[in-house]
Amino acid sequence: MRLKPVAPILGAEAVQDVALDGVQVPAGTVAFMLLRHAFEREVPLPDGAEFRPERWLDPVMKQKLEDPARKMVPFGGGPRFCPGRYLAMSEIRVLMSMVARSFTIEAVPGAPPVEEMFTVTMTPSTLPVLLRPRTLC
Repeated sequence: MRLKPVAPILGAEAVQDVALDGVQVPAGTVAFMLLRHAFEREVPLPDGAEFRPERWLDPVMKQKLEDPARKMVPFGGGPRFCPGRYLAMSEIRVLMSMVARSFTIEAVPGAPPVEEMFTVTMTPSTLPVLLRPRTLC
């Protein structure tokens, strides 16, 4: 969600006068945040742009970078925080664990590269993968 948020743009209204990166934003002004760009710039890891989920197995690293508010930014914030955020996170975990348990995922040989398309959310142009059933013990 940090590198490829589903909703790459989030609007937020300033409830009081504030300065954002040196720019004065009066109360009542709506600012549109580009989530992907913000997360690419402010990652406190030297290799933050790399997909390396194993980094979170290290308890020291996990504790050091644990910030629930930052992790949930794609779901908004404040009084308009998405009420379905925890359901969405649970669904993601359940789906991915079931797919990983039941299938071997392979790229389709010779498939064209996947491109991102912006509709209301970001979606892939195609998903050229093969799911091969695993033999479960």
